[in-house]
Amino acid sequence: MVVFRTWRNLIIIAAIVTGIFTVIIATGKDRPGLTWPERILKDVLAPFQQGLMTVTQKGHAAWETVFSWGEVQDENALLKKQVQDLRERVNQLEEMQMENLRLREALNYRDGNKSEMHLEGASVIAREPRNWFRSIIINKGSSDGIAKNMPVVTSQGLVGHVTAVSANTSSVLLILDNTSAVGSLVMIQMNRIPGVLEGYDRSGYLKLKYLNRDAKVRKNQKVITSGMGGIFPKGLPIGKVVDINFASDGLQKYAIVKPFVDFDRLEEVFVIKQVLAAPGLEGGDLN
Repeated sequence: MVVFRTWRNLIIIAAIVTGIFTVIIATGKDRPGLTWPERILKDVLAPFQQGLMTVTQKGHAAWETVFSWGEVQDENALLKKQVQDLRERVNQLEEMQMENLRLREALNYRDGNKSEMHLEGASVIAREPRNWFRSIIINKGSSDGIAKNMPVVTSQGLVGHVTAVSANTSSVLLILDNTSAVGSLVMIQMNRIPGVLEGYDRSGYLKLKYLNRDAKVRKNQKVITSGMGGIFPKGLPIGKVVDINFASDGLQKYAIVKPFVDFDRLEEVFVIKQVLAAPGLEGGDLN
């Protein structure tokens, strides 16, 4: 029985091998078409071949993705750095443009007043740590001809006066300080009403005091230096009136003045080293 089964298996294997060779020989010749067994075999194997092709393609794509991940990360890091560099460049160009506008305005101011004042340009390099909002340090000193009590201005208006000088730097007390020497040296430009100007708490505004109850002080009137007192020449613009209130005694009133100078963004200033002709300092009406 065992011998019979062995021979039967050998006969089946031989038949299969013979069939395969027969198919190979038959399909290896040029023929006008496929035989019906070939067509059946192709139809049966087609779905398996398509599935195998899809799996192979996805596997290849996944394999490439794994190996290209490091390159993608490097490229992404490079792009991020380029974006950051471009942003920094744009910021630098914007800053240069703003600085150019400020310097051009300052140059026009200096040239427009050269017949009335001898101006020395300077940059703000620091603020006094003990008096952060009331005093600044500029990069010009005695070696540049700067002396104590010289007025400091911008193209917008009065900044303050020099209080201390070294060879290459100077301290400037701002008009926002209560101890500033502006004192009684101001007036309303339109009607010449005098008053005492001092810093008004920490708001960045000024207080024009000791105005007569009936004084014709209105909002948007321009306040200028009166030229009295020996420090500030006449006609330097200071600010405009934004509010008027009565004093506690009811006999006088005071005005709140908004400076023309933006002290939070103060970067370039001029020191008035010499006044040549005071009348030309008043300039146009800034309301």
